[in-house]
This record gives sequence, C-alpha cells and structure tokens, in this order.
Amino acid sequence: MNPTIAIQGEHFVLSFEAHTIRIPLRDPDKLIAVLKARQRGALRIAEAGSPVQSMIDRPTERAQIDAFCANRRDATFAELGL
Repeated sequence: MNPTIAIQGEHFVLSFEAHTIRIPLRDPDKLIAVLKARQRGALRIAEAGSPVQSMIDRPTERAQIDAFCANRRDATFAELGL
C-alpha cells in the first residue's frame, strides 16, 4: 500500500490507512529515506509488526536515517566532482 503524502503545518504527513507519520519539513532527506526504506522492505508501515511513530523517532533509527542522508549527499558531491 502506498502512502498519501501531504504537508500540514511544519510537517510532511504520510498516511497509511489509519496510520500517520510526521516528518519535519526541515528534514526532507528523512522523508526520502523513509520512503526508500519502505520501498526496499527495510521499514514496514501499516503492516503487522510495523513500527509506530515513537519507534521512528528513537535515536537509533534517527541515526540510521541521518547516516543514509549523509552518504547520499557525499555520493552526489563525488559525482559532481565537489
């Protein structure tokens, strides 16, 4: 199931049936990381045994998302020769 993505106030809001995830607008890389993780099956949302918002907000998951974003930026800069 694909999410509905909207902007409400200062957050991206991903809606999966009865579940919602809020990601601050200032962190668009986190939105991309969450969507890519869901696409490759590393993150389950609105499925049996899936995490809830508090699990996504935990430091461990946040660190993994931040690391993913940093690696993505580094690869882009390397591609551009910067």
